[in-house]
Amino acid sequence: ADKHSAATADYAAALLAWQWQRIQIDLETRLAYVDAWQTRTTHDALTQESDTMQQLLAAATPARQQGDLNEADYLAMLAQASTTQTSLQTASVANLKALARLAGLLDVASISNDDLVAPPPFALTTDDVQPALADLPSRRLDLLALKAGYDSQDATLRADILSQFPIASIGFNRARDTSGVNSVGFGLTVTLPFFNDSRGRIAIDRATRDALYAAWQERIQDADNQVETLRQQLQLV
Repeated sequence: ADKHSAATADYAAALLAWQWQRIQIDLETRLAYVDAWQTRTTHDALTQESDTMQQLLAAATPARQQGDLNEADYLAMLAQASTTQTSLQTASVANLKALARLAGLLDVASISNDDLVAPPPFALTTDDVQPALADLPSRRLDLLALKAGYDSQDATLRADILSQFPIASIGFNRARDTSGVNSVGFGLTVTLPFFNDSRGRIAIDRATRDALYAAWQERIQDADNQVETLRQQLQLV
């Protein structure tokens, strides 16, 4: 029964791990979309700013020649225009990379900024966060996979502990010869597991089980910390 439970838990852990990978790809694609939209918005804003700076410079050049604009202000305007142009080039490269990454995740030939629409507004409060964190272990598939792995290792440990004890089996035999004589016999077999290396396996099983439990706790704590950090960042935004 313990070995069957271990095998069932192993299968559940593998299935949950696969499902978690699928969800991770979906989440990664959603984040890539938001990143592509953000880089597009930044690029558009910097394009507008660069155009404005060019218009100002076009007006500032004759003003400087006529003495209506001092040299220091003109040079400061030139520096600002250069900084804006550099930022625009950086934003353009980031936007192209974000679009290429999104296209790769969606397995399409290409995506342009015209294909993007604004993501829906997002709001998160403490009242939303705390209940979600409380039942996180029962929802997030990677945590469920770790729990299934723990259950499998626990069942394996129990099976190895039981293998230390003698195993007795009783057999019943019935036979009939050609002369019509019936014979009945009983057999008792006792297996003494003195040299089956069970102690070593038990030590390994227990250490593996404890490691899985520690990993489960660590991942929950890490999730709590990440959520709190992101919540604070959202408040700042």
